[in-house]
Amino acid sequence: MLLHKDRVAHLLRRTGFTASKAQVDALLPSTIPQIVDSLLNAAVVTPTPPVIENEDQYYNVRRRALPKWWLKFMATVSKPIQEKMVLFWHGHLTSAVHKVYIPEYMQKQNTLFRKHAMGKFRTLAFDISLDPAMMVWLDNNYNYKLSPNENYAREFMELFTLGLGNYTEKDVKEVARAFTGWSIDTTTLTAVHNLATYDGGQRTIFGQTASFNMFDTVNLIVRQPACAPFITTKLWEYFAYKNPPASVIQSLASTFASSDYDVKTLLRAMFVHEEFYADRAYRVLIKSPAEYFLWLHSTFPNAPWPSENGVIDTMISMGQLPFDPPHVAGWADGPAWLNSGLMFARYNYAESFVRTLTSTDLPQLTLTLPSAAVQPMMERLGLTDLSSTTSKQISDYLAAQDASTPPEQVIRGTLHLLLICPEAQTK
Repeated sequence: MLLHKDRVAHLLRRTGFTASKAQVDALLPSTIPQIVDSLLNAAVVTPTPPVIENEDQYYNVRRRALPKWWLKFMATVSKPIQEKMVLFWHGHLTSAVHKVYIPEYMQKQNTLFRKHAMGKFRTLAFDISLDPAMMVWLDNNYNYKLSPNENYAREFMELFTLGLGNYTEKDVKEVARAFTGWSIDTTTLTAVHNLATYDGGQRTIFGQTASFNMFDTVNLIVRQPACAPFITTKLWEYFAYKNPPASVIQSLASTFASSDYDVKTLLRAMFVHEEFYADRAYRVLIKSPAEYFLWLHSTFPNAPWPSENGVIDTMISMGQLPFDPPHVAGWADGPAWLNSGLMFARYNYAESFVRTLTSTDLPQLTLTLPSAAVQPMMERLGLTDLSSTTSKQISDYLAAQDASTPPEQVIRGTLHLLLICPEAQTK
């Protein structure tokens, strides 16, 4: 069973990007429910739109600005559960700029996720259906009465709300009819409804017959028995561990449904649940590339950032470029982040990152005894729970250094080893 300090660190790693000893110590006098409430009830902070430093306003310039803009905001927000949820919805209710093409649509969707990050899932499900990026991504702006497009209807049920096996092909066709008639006003960047292309007839969805419109249909889908367990499982696996017991999901899904699908209520129930702190939950999730990148820059806030192109190149090499997931199912996760090519990219970035640090951000560089720098660095990184194997590797590295090696070089080398150790890849 985890000690209280380990539970606090675990909660911070899962709901944010860092869990330094100082952060953990500050929360030790509080109970887990008190900490959870303080995290979930923090005021929503909305970033200002990205500044385009080049007067050229063409697509590629605007597109390049978005990943760095959002990553820098995530790295500086004081209670990052908000942004962890925006990142979750971005990977779950997926759209990508390589098809959407218009960066303003992607920025607008990012704002939508932030607005509804911990609100009512029903509202988010409806609003995302009228989101311009999503309409382009899954073709619902080309869904007409005389030529229904089933793409969005199918993915909305399969990937976004219910999961495979919880709807029929007849449901797909009828939901697509209910979703007809929408297009995008490119001046206001909003969805508009055209009665001339809308199928207003009767339809039968999940055995119920009426002239369901989009709002009615989304409500009907969210009320299906499969929806609450589906979303609960997605969130549990994002924050806790994979393949949870059915009993845990059933209990949490019941709480979710009875709260009128309130995401904050579900998250609170998850984060105070004893199973969230079970041994099988500890250090078992792999940091995504974005989480790893943000861990570095949140831990060392004065470190220089790559250029916009540098951020894009770095995130592509690691396997997760914000605003551009590869397909409608989002990014793969877990062990998929740990193939040799993606890990090599992490190691390379960690090495270059360490070289950029100065004594302003890493005071240990001024120490003349490198071994004295190890514990403070571990505490700052939230890596005080290293395995005996990793600890021995650090000790062996220090012992192998020649007395003539400059202490700063040894300290940078030690930090690099900490940043690429197995524990550094987990949360």
